[in-house]
Amino acid sequence: MTNLRNLLLTVTAIAILPGCVARAGILSLTFDSTPIIAGPGDTINFSGTATNLANVVVDLNSCSIFLPGQFTTDNCAIFFGPTGAPLTLSAAGDSGDSAHFEMFVVNVNSPFAPPFGLQPPGTFTIIGALEDPAGILPDTNLVQANFQVDVVPEPGTAALLALAFPVALALRRRATRP
Repeated sequence: MTNLRNLLLTVTAIAILPGCVARAGILSLTFDSTPIIAGPGDTINFSGTATNLANVVVDLNSCSIFLPGQFTTDNCAIFFGPTGAPLTLSAAGDSGDSAHFEMFVVNVNSPFAPPFGLQPPGTFTIIGALEDPAGILPDTNLVQANFQVDVVPEPGTAALLALAFPVALALRRRATRP
């Protein structure tokens, strides 16, 4: 049953590509896919590409995540991990002005209380500084992008609900017969 759920989640995620794009004056951020479909207890890795649009080197210093609802985030713990963000992005036009990396992890709480489906959007912000010729400027929000999680019930719960509806109809018809 788990393999079927993983297959359905993978097919759905591929169908949603190319994902969400957020543009700002300094960076552009493209998630690999959003919304991502997950079930209670699932762990979701958000990854994407950050592109420097400025004419100066950009330092990527930290990030922040806001996601309302029944989720737990890693608070950007993987942002600078082994597959995480580079420390800098070269000036636009130079080689190395883009980087693809894992940005953050979201865990869907289990048990998950309804409503299921598309949850309110969250925001992911990359915080950093510009390396101006006169010196490094103070940290600022380089880019902010929205993302969403689509929570589906566990396959067992969905199967029980699917079976309960016809049974309830049959009992209703039986009760209304003269």
